[in-house]
Amino acid sequence: MAGATPTHNFIVADEEHYRTFNVVSTPVSGTRTISVSLGSGFPSHYSTALDNALARYNGYGLKINFQRVSSGGNIVITGANLGTSGGGCILGQAAGFPSSSGNPSPGFTLSTSSCATTYLNTVDKADEVMAHEIGHCIGFRHTDYKRRASCGRGPGESAGSIGAVHIPGTPTNVNGSYNSWMMACTNGSPSFGAADVTALNYVY
Repeated sequence: MAGATPTHNFIVADEEHYRTFNVVSTPVSGTRTISVSLGSGFPSHYSTALDNALARYNGYGLKINFQRVSSGGNIVITGANLGTSGGGCILGQAAGFPSSSGNPSPGFTLSTSSCATTYLNTVDKADEVMAHEIGHCIGFRHTDYKRRASCGRGPGESAGSIGAVHIPGTPTNVNGSYNSWMMACTNGSPSFGAADVTALNYVY
């Protein structure tokens, strides 16, 4: 993402937009509602951030619709100290990707480490991380997974058994400053780029 440094990393996981082999199953007509709950112990602005992230997804008229619930969501957000990786601060970590039965990953962890909470000190930054991790839960890979260009020099990620399927209509050439909600490292902005919307609408 634009302005990213190697010090704020997401962990999951040519540069285009990619999805996993499995995606969330949706009905032939209508939408599928996915509930999301935020665990306790987070700063109050995280609640606003989650509401904003879900509203942004829902604003695109997708075949999936997100609904906030107080507990026990299909996607549950928990907190734990995720520490660092490669000298960088880990902000969030997805529990996985959609299952072969078409359900979203059961959730993700937001780091409670001091370096993470110091960075995630605004609604927009917390929103950005939550939207990114929700993206993994519904089957999106890092846009720059092959080279993690947004994080600076370093190894990329393997397609592995989960797959990395190119999403038609998305750019075939991106760099470290490319604006996408699924770049491996942050730029502090929660907005979805035009190609992100193309990817979301193609898959859902």
